[in-house]
Amino acid sequence: MLRVSYFALFAFYAILSPFLQLMLGDLGYSPVRIGLLLGINEAAGMMGPFVFGRLADRTRRDSLILIAVAVVSTAFLVPLAFSRNLLVTAVVLAAYAFCARSTIPLIDTQSSHLIEGTGKSYGSIRVFGSLGFIAISVAGQFLPIIDGKSPTSIALWLGGTALVFAATELFIPRRAVPKPHVENSASPFRNATGDSGSGAGIRLDAAFWIGIALIFLGRFGLVPSQSFLSIWVRDQLHWNAVSGVWALSAASEVPLMYLSGRLIKRFGSERLIAVSLSAILLRNLIYALMPNPAGVVLGQLLHSLCFGLFHPVSINFIVTRVPARARGLGMAIYAAVGTGLSTLMGNVLGGWVIEKAGFEALFWIFAIFPAVGLLGFIVLRKRLA
Repeated sequence: MLRVSYFALFAFYAILSPFLQLMLGDLGYSPVRIGLLLGINEAAGMMGPFVFGRLADRTRRDSLILIAVAVVSTAFLVPLAFSRNLLVTAVVLAAYAFCARSTIPLIDTQSSHLIEGTGKSYGSIRVFGSLGFIAISVAGQFLPIIDGKSPTSIALWLGGTALVFAATELFIPRRAVPKPHVENSASPFRNATGDSGSGAGIRLDAAFWIGIALIFLGRFGLVPSQSFLSIWVRDQLHWNAVSGVWALSAASEVPLMYLSGRLIKRFGSERLIAVSLSAILLRNLIYALMPNPAGVVLGQLLHSLCFGLFHPVSINFIVTRVPARARGLGMAIYAAVGTGLSTLMGNVLGGWVIEKAGFEALFWIFAIFPAVGLLGFIVLRKRLA
């Protein structure tokens, strides 16, 4: 049933990821204000996982918390779809993101506990999320089910898919009580009492934070393709294929997402993070040099490495360096610092760059961040071992 939950959750994200930026544009906001609002969306999305992640660690009621955040988030869609006041939109969007954006780190935490000791890899479960994303994206491209120019239509689909996801979580079992953890000298985590079985007082080593920094730089480089792609494709390239290009990227991630467990065992998370950084750099360069449908297609196909590999590798990096009882906190750090903060800063910077210099400058500037990450990996790779 966990596979079904992933399928439903990413069916919801197939609406949220491409259409939230379009909704804000259709409400009349400029690129600078869209970037600001998307930054607020990320800021609130960073805080939610810390609150709900710690609550999940304490109660072990992952499903109940996921149901609550999914249901509560839908209440904010009505004012979000109709408000054209910047302050009101910002407040409502923050409340919405605080709940809705917590779902991925929460379900990843839930998944890591439920598959632990079963021999299943995270990627083999998470791939069903990609299939859900593809299903909705393809339907949105070829069937008149979502009106991308209607905030009301977008809000209805966001609410409907969120409630379907909440329903699937009714059938997910509660996580088991974790076994006592015995720390050894090689453990990458240690707390003040010497007992690493609790999340309290945990101290993570330098390698953990270096890894988070590399993930941060990679995610920063992904901002153009994740936050502004729909606007670029529809309004600059005048190509009516928003759902289609998102479906293409989601489809490309499936093989590597599924095979990620084997690749991690063979090459290690750290080396694969470097591979993903290289792909993110190349993706931005392709968009900058080929501002046409062919460039979009090539860039979207690189999503296989930029996310299909990058995400499960990042999750594995976190899981192997954080004790089980603090895994919700570890995922929250990943969501807040590794992905949330980078996307927040990137959205604000990206909106400003588009307004002042256009999309070509956006892609060139954001290619710098994965390049810095690659340099950092080369210099610090021995400390990641």
